[in-house]
Amino acid sequence: MMLSTRASFARLFRRRYPLVPAAIVPSPLECVARRACLLALTGGLLLTAGGGAHAAEPAGAEAPPVAPVRIEAESGRLGAGLQVSSSGAVKAISAKTTLNGPAPLEKQRVASFRVQFRAAGEYELYARLKVGPGGGSDDSFFIPRGFGKKDPARAEDWAVANGLGGAGYSQPEQLVKRGGRPPAQSWHWINVSRMVSPPDGVTYQVAAGALQQTFEIASREDGLELDQLAFAPAGIVHTVAELDAGKPGRYLPPPPPPEPFTPGGPPPALGKEKFLGGAYSRRQQQHFEHYFNQVTPENAGKWGQIEPRRDVMTWDELDASYQFAKQHGFPFKMHVMIWGNQQPAWIEQLPAEEQRREVEQWFAAVAERYPALDYIEVVNEPLHDPPNKPGEGGGNYLAALGGSGKTGWDWVLEAFRMGRRYFPRSSLMINEFGVLARHEEAERYARIIELLQAEKLVDSIGVQGHAFCTNEADAAAIRTNLDRFAVTGLPVFITELDVDGHEDPDQLAEYQRLFPLFWDHPSVQGITLWGYRPGMWRTAQGAILAHENGAERAALRYLLDYVRKSDARYQRVIPALPEGR
Repeated sequence: MMLSTRASFARLFRRRYPLVPAAIVPSPLECVARRACLLALTGGLLLTAGGGAHAAEPAGAEAPPVAPVRIEAESGRLGAGLQVSSSGAVKAISAKTTLNGPAPLEKQRVASFRVQFRAAGEYELYARLKVGPGGGSDDSFFIPRGFGKKDPARAEDWAVANGLGGAGYSQPEQLVKRGGRPPAQSWHWINVSRMVSPPDGVTYQVAAGALQQTFEIASREDGLELDQLAFAPAGIVHTVAELDAGKPGRYLPPPPPPEPFTPGGPPPALGKEKFLGGAYSRRQQQHFEHYFNQVTPENAGKWGQIEPRRDVMTWDELDASYQFAKQHGFPFKMHVMIWGNQQPAWIEQLPAEEQRREVEQWFAAVAERYPALDYIEVVNEPLHDPPNKPGEGGGNYLAALGGSGKTGWDWVLEAFRMGRRYFPRSSLMINEFGVLARHEEAERYARIIELLQAEKLVDSIGVQGHAFCTNEADAAAIRTNLDRFAVTGLPVFITELDVDGHEDPDQLAEYQRLFPLFWDHPSVQGITLWGYRPGMWRTAQGAILAHENGAERAALRYLLDYVRKSDARYQRVIPALPEGR
């Protein structure tokens, strides 16, 4: 099919979108490339991103306004698990309780709305919200994958909109695009459609004969307050002030694609006292050896991945990670032995005695297959995700390891005793999130570490650096908490570092703020990035450091340069002896 001339296309586009300035009217090819509901009316047909076409409104028809359809969050039919609160003139809804996982599970967490659209098309979902003091523990809710009634227990019906405190816009003149970095605990607008996986997000199709739709959302974390929702045509952006007032937005031309790039040479930390590692998986393995010199399997080492059926273990992906590390001479860290997530479902209902035997068999199988593990995360997230939950891969075997016991952490101690027995030549590590920003959480974590040290059971400390842990973390607090772990005398590792940011300047600025704090700290012996290419777990939040074609983002170029030029060294702190010794 032949496209019309640019001039005639521009006239049709301006009639459809009268608010778009003439200077930024796209070409027909740009419009097709948007993969959005930007209409190119040629010969009575509507072109789409895939090159297909269908009948469009007759030329000369009145163009619908490019304005958002807004919904007050409290106006819907709210489940019993939701509550309405007031903050000045703002009324908002929030969850009464937190429920992690891929689906809301209960109808009481669901809010339902009837939405009247003005025109057919593809729409993106925006929300005006505020993330509570819990930061990364208060920053998510569920949105549906399409209109209509949804099953709360069916994960395929829902997408988790996450990382909502580390993105968005709060100033009236700011354009609400992907990314942004609003002040902590501020009301801000965010493009929710682009904050979920898959990387292209979730959009909503409205047909010409179905302008009224049922739309549902559901609560996930109890510190998130929702004030308003808004649907805006895909590809049209609005300022904060325009969304506040329900006014039309404008078309924003897409940036040019980056030039492809293929890296070469050794990783920047090779030969240094500290390593720069990465999470290894099929999606992350391309060019890995040119950037990283330490390997952690992203998901391949999790028990539920290896033994989803009892007594049937599949090692292929973990073997590949291990062999890659050994072939390149990179340290390998096993992630993870004991955790309250991604555990085999079959173990949850076994008697405690059988659970204990199965845990022992799991340790023995890993030790036999991988005799040269450099580091092992024996227990992951004891503070925030212990293996005490039935359902959702929660393990439910904490009691089989001794429960809380006299120390409050007997199960952790027992797991490390097993670790020392099965892996006597490996560095045994404990790992946790949420301990960089909050002193009280750092102290709780240090208490577990000191209990382990009393029996000489732990060799290294893992501290996760996910964006939801660091977005609102003050630099002084991070330094103080790293110092707190340093006084144990154990090496500290930043185990899972990622930084969100769809816009290069946002991501770069955050890496410039955080990375020197970690890399230059004398007790930090290594940093592991939790993915760097599309397909990493926070792709939807813009955390990638390289594009699909290998093009490096500004933050990656900064990291490589910083590490290459650095002479930072690891320096062990000698713990002070208790009085009287």
